[in-house]
Amino acid sequence: MNRCILCFILVFLLITQPILQLVMGQVPAKRVNIAVFDFEGKGISAAEAAALTDRFRSVLVETQKFTVVEREKINLILEEIGLQMSGVISEESISQAGKLLGVQQIITGSIGKIEDTYTVDLRIVNVETGKVTRTMSENVSGSKENLIALLERLAKQLAGIRIELKTFEIKIFSEPGNSSVYVDGKYLGLSPLVATLEEGVHEVRIKHDGYREWKGKVKVNKAGKLTVKLEKKASRKKTWFWVGAGTLVAGGGILAAVLLGSKQGAGLASEQEEPIGLPPLPPGQK
Repeated sequence: MNRCILCFILVFLLITQPILQLVMGQVPAKRVNIAVFDFEGKGISAAEAAALTDRFRSVLVETQKFTVVEREKINLILEEIGLQMSGVISEESISQAGKLLGVQQIITGSIGKIEDTYTVDLRIVNVETGKVTRTMSENVSGSKENLIALLERLAKQLAGIRIELKTFEIKIFSEPGNSSVYVDGKYLGLSPLVATLEEGVHEVRIKHDGYREWKGKVKVNKAGKLTVKLEKKASRKKTWFWVGAGTLVAGGGILAAVLLGSKQGAGLASEQEEPIGLPPLPPGQK
């Protein structure tokens, strides 16, 4: 009798242990087999697009929700059926490649750049049906660091991981005030101002008439302030100077007395411009 009870307990444990482990998170859920074709570059080089695709693949692996096919295997299969990894591929061809790769889903897409804005467009294709089951499209402005952060976020979204974007208030001051402030190519207003920015690296430009534009990258990971002192532009007014007999003359007006030793009568011009016409004679000479 005791032996029967012991056997029953052992069988019960063998049946329920996998369930308990799954509930407790000790056994990972079955991963989805997926392949990511190199993103097409539009406004960026093919090498940059390939590197960004690799980063996207790496994050998918890190989520532990996908088994991701390596680039070399994808290239090998595509060569066999006469296709390229990047570019426009028909849904039928994608489905054919997916079956040869042994995956359930294939991701294709493109990364474009217009001025300071990057655009990411992704398509998730069901290999069995050959149909697009989901699309993802987002824009991000600023640096490549922001683009990489966007790709990482999209990869985690595919894995069902909820992402909360952190934002911080940044106070922007400039000298002189009332300067135009642009962040990631977008005009925010005149300084001083308070900008609410997402965590990451942002490109800031500050402009003011008569001053050189200030441009720099600002890493935002906490609230803070940015103070910028603009540099005055040098006068670009083209004037000529003529020196002779110890007198400096500009445009006919006596500015100062200088001594040039024996090199009297030498002609000089600002910004290395040639004088227009002949300079006037020094006072007292005809």
